[in-house]
Amino acid sequence: GVRVYTGRRYSLIFWMKDCIHSCVTNATPWYEAAAAAGDVDAMAALARKLSSGMDGAGLGADAARAAELLRRAAGAGHPDSMTRLGVMYEAGS
Repeated sequence: GVRVYTGRRYSLIFWMKDCIHSCVTNATPWYEAAAAAGDVDAMAALARKLSSGMDGAGLGADAARAAELLRRAAGAGHPDSMTRLGVMYEAGS
């Protein structure tokens, strides 16, 4: 890490997409492909995206598909997916 003895430390994070279509539609085709191949981190990330949709209003949300992805990832031992799935069940989703 970096030690800051005086002043403040700031971090800047860039999120990049592979094409303009992905930016406009908030698509993540790399998650789809990786999740289909069995990558549990991709399943968890895609489920998170599907839970909330493209924006704060839930546009494009798919709770049923998100739950299925979380079930698969949780079944494979992904701890964050286990927690998120439990929260969904508790909320009645």
